[in-house]
Amino acid sequence: MKCIILTLMLLGGCVATPQSGKPESSTKAMQVAMSVCGIHASMVEALHDRHGEKQAWVALLDNGLMMEMHVSPAGTFTIFLVDGRGMACYYGSGHNYHPLGF
Repeated sequence: MKCIILTLMLLGGCVATPQSGKPESSTKAMQVAMSVCGIHASMVEALHDRHGEKQAWVALLDNGLMMEMHVSPAGTFTIFLVDGRGMACYYGSGHNYHPLGF
């Protein structure tokens, strides 16, 4: 298995994937992604310092968690799930973020 370096290399880990470079299933991908967790304030600070990402939006989910997206001027983005205790877990990241007008 090889390691894919995540945008969120804040915790010094990596995500192991099969040789194909693709997760075995979406369920497995979710389990791996959600295993990257930490203190929300520290993760946000590191995202800003390392990638220039700032909070773009937040949404309160029906289960009481908050989902938030941080975006950089270069179009990179990171999505976290945050609980009421100040803990955050990585949900996903990417590039080429394009806001839509409402």
